Amino acid sequence: MDIHKRINARKLVLSYIYRDLCLQHLATSFQPGEDGKNTPQPLEHKEAFFDQDFLADVQKILDTSAQESTMIQAKITELLQQDPEDEIPYYLSNFFDQRTSEDVDTEYLLAMLKAFTTFKSEAEKAVNAFTETFSFQQMDVLDQSIFLL
Repeated sequence: MDIHKRINARKLVLSYIYRDLCLQHLATSFQPGEDGKNTPQPLEHKEAFFDQDFLADVQKILDTSAQESTMIQAKITELLQQDPEDEIPYYLSNFFDQRTSEDVDTEYLLAMLKAFTTFKSEAEKAVNAFTETFSFQQMDVLDQSIFLL
């Protein structure tokens, strides 16, 4: 085992886990509200403070935001459904542009990515079983990534 390659692989795994958790966090941020919309509710019509043109402009902005939010949600969902193995070339080329794939223990990398997708929920449950003052979901995304790694 080449420890340098293993360390590089662990960096890639941590990058993948962090990205995945950030996307999951974003996915929940863009969930529709009770009214089915992904954006804040329009301002109530308070003619005493706002004229109809201003309120119409605000509504246009909210409608545009709802459309953009729907597109962002679709992209996040697409990214979350990608197979980790398919993303390895992306990580190798973007996170380690000063290194080549020969500098990474790819066998270990593949094993860790499969383990992450297989045992993620079990790891979350284990963290929750041993914490008394917070849950896994209350942790910062970076802390969650480190625990999962």
